[in-house]
Amino acid sequence: PTTVQLRCDLARVLEELGNLEEAEDLYRQALRKQESLLGSDEPTTLNTALSLAGVLTERRNHSEAIPLRRRELAWCRQQNGDIDPGTLSSINGLAIDLRETGELEEAEALFRELVAARQQVLEPEDFQIGRALGGLARTLEAAGRLEDALTYRQQALEHRQTHEGPDAWWTNRARLDLARVLHKLG
Repeated sequence: PTTVQLRCDLARVLEELGNLEEAEDLYRQALRKQESLLGSDEPTTLNTALSLAGVLTERRNHSEAIPLRRRELAWCRQQNGDIDPGTLSSINGLAIDLRETGELEEAEALFRELVAARQQVLEPEDFQIGRALGGLARTLEAAGRLEDALTYRQQALEHRQTHEGPDAWWTNRARLDLARVLHKLG
């Protein structure tokens, strides 16, 4: 177990340094060993699976990250409930990977759940609310549902303007995203 943990620690450092290929290899080795030693539903094993999923997402290997994220999300829901911060983070990661693989209906459902939950549990000014709105808008835009995307792009911009100021970087990013949807709508 100590050797496996050291592998995970080294993988994390390599990931932070941008050496994703080596980090992925070490996470895979650690995950295989943890699954055989501890089981696939043990928290340490699931944490390694989530770390591997993060590297896979960064390397744009979304389809391989999805099963790992599904497993981790199911565990989070069972252990912590649907509105726990860890569960919400897992929902966000899975929704992004699903969107990137074209599984837009499921991604949309998860982003809608995420928006509702974050608005329920976070303070109104929390950055993650604007981020969830933007994720839902991007998914709707990818699905060609521009009118729906427009609604959420406007909400994301309003959130950013209100809570970050009219000239903040993320406000300008939200403004640009809204302009892109408006352009597509003509």
